[in-house]
Amino acid sequence: MSAWLFLMGLQLQGLVWALRARRRVGIAFCACAGLPLGLVAWVVLSLIGLTTPLPHTGPALFGLYAAALFVGTGLLVRDVSRRGGLDGREAAVLVAFEVVFGATVALFTVVDLTITTPDSLALLDAGRAFAFHGAIDDGAYPMVRGMFTTVAQGSSVLLGRPYLTALHPAMALSLAGLFVTLGARCLGGSARHIVLAALCALALLGPYMMLMHAFYLHTNMAAGIYLFGFAACFFLAEREGEPAWLAFAFVFLAGLALTRAEGPVVALLMIAIAFGGARVDERALARATTVFLCAGFAWQLSVWLGADVDSVMIDARYTGGLALLLLAAIPGLALLRTRPLERVRASLPGLALGALVLANAAAALAAPALAGASAKALLANATDPGWCGLWIAIALLGVGALVRPRIPGERVFAVATLTYLLLILLLATLRSIPYVVSWQDSGQRMLVHVAPIAMFWLLLAYGRCLDPVDDVASSGSSVMPTDGVEPERGAAASA
Repeated sequence: MSAWLFLMGLQLQGLVWALRARRRVGIAFCACAGLPLGLVAWVVLSLIGLTTPLPHTGPALFGLYAAALFVGTGLLVRDVSRRGGLDGREAAVLVAFEVVFGATVALFTVVDLTITTPDSLALLDAGRAFAFHGAIDDGAYPMVRGMFTTVAQGSSVLLGRPYLTALHPAMALSLAGLFVTLGARCLGGSARHIVLAALCALALLGPYMMLMHAFYLHTNMAAGIYLFGFAACFFLAEREGEPAWLAFAFVFLAGLALTRAEGPVVALLMIAIAFGGARVDERALARATTVFLCAGFAWQLSVWLGADVDSVMIDARYTGGLALLLLAAIPGLALLRTRPLERVRASLPGLALGALVLANAAAALAAPALAGASAKALLANATDPGWCGLWIAIALLGVGALVRPRIPGERVFAVATLTYLLLILLLATLRSIPYVVSWQDSGQRMLVHVAPIAMFWLLLAYGRCLDPVDDVASSGSSVMPTDGVEPERGAAASA
C-alpha cells in the first residue's frame, strides 16, 4: 500500500503543477506527464537534501515534497478561482487516465514482474546506501549509471520495500500516453490522428526489447522518456509559440541529464540541436537554458568537490570537466544569440552532427579493432529478432523521410536521432571492451533511448499523408490538443 501511495503521490505532484498550464497544453498531456514530472521533483529535492545542510531523512524528504505539493495546489486553486475549473470532457479524460494509472500501479505492486541483472542489483545497492546514509557511496556506482533511477528506487527504503516493482511499468504507461497525446496534437488532433499515433505507439512499445524495459530495473526507460519529452515539447514550443511547452521541455531535459552518466553531455547536444534555428521566444529560451546550465553546474561542482579522486566509480576528472563545460556553455550560448554569430547558431545542429562524425572517424583510426567490433555488435543487436524489425523499419522509412520536404522544427527528432546513434558508437571507443551481442549490452540498451524520438519523427513525416494539403507545422484548432480550449499564443507567435 505504501508503494502505491508513493507512486500516486508522484503522479499527483506532477499533475498539480502541469494543470496550471492545461488551457495551453491540454488536459491529456497534463495527465500523462504527471509521473515523469513528479519523479523529477522527487529526485531534485532529494539531491538538494544531499548538497545542503538539510537532514536526509524520510520525514525531511516527504516534508519537502509535501510543501511543494501544497504550494502547487494553492497556486492551482487560485488559477481555478480566476479562470474556472475543468469542464465535463476534461474531467472525463483526467479521471479515465488516473483510473488506468492507479490500476496499473496496483497490479504491478502486487504482481512483481521485475527483471534484474547484476547492474540492477548494484543500482539498488547504491540507492539504498544513498537513502540510508544521505551521501554518495564511492564504493557504489550511482555516478556511473546516473542518479535518477538510483534515487527513485532508493526511496523504497523509506517505504519498507526492497524496490519499487511498479515504477517502470508506470513509466512505460506514461510514455505510451505521451506519445499518443503529443503525436495526435502535432498532426492535428482528429480521430484518425489519434488512431495513427496509437498504432505507432504500439509499434514502438510492442517489440520484446522495448516491452522488456517496462520491467527491467535499469536507467534506460527513464532516459527514453525524458529525451522524448524534451524533443516533443520543444517541437511544440516552436510550432505553437507557447512558452509553457518550453518550460516543460527543460524539466524533461533535467530528468534526462540525471538518468545516465553521459546524460549532461546528451543534454548539451540536445540544447545545441534545439538552439540552432529555434523559433521560440528568445527571452524565455535564454532564461530556461541559463537556469538549466547553472543548476547542472552546481550539481556537478558539488559532486566534483566531494568526490574521491582515487575512486574508480566517481571520476573527479569527468565530473570536474562536466562542471567546467556547463559553466562555459552559459556565456557561449549568450554569444550565439548576438547578430554577428547568427549563422553559426543556425548551423549548430549540423555542427553537432559533423563533430560526432569526425570524432567517430578519429576513434576508428585510433582503435580500429574496438570500433569495428562495437559497430558490428550494435548492428547485430539492432537487427535482433527481439526488436521485431523495428530498427530495420526505422532505417528504411528514415531514408524516405530524409528526402521528402522538411518539417519546420523536425531537427529535434531527425538530427537528434542520428546524433545519438553516433554518440552510442563513440562511447564504445571509450571502453576497454567492445559492445557485445546481448540483450544486456550497453549499446543494445541505449537503443531504447533513441527509439521513441525516431518513431515520433517518422510519425510526423508520414502522418501528413492523411492531410496532404495541410502542413504539420501549421497550428489549427482541434479537440485533441486542447480538449476544447483554443491554445493561447506566446510571445513568439505574436512577434
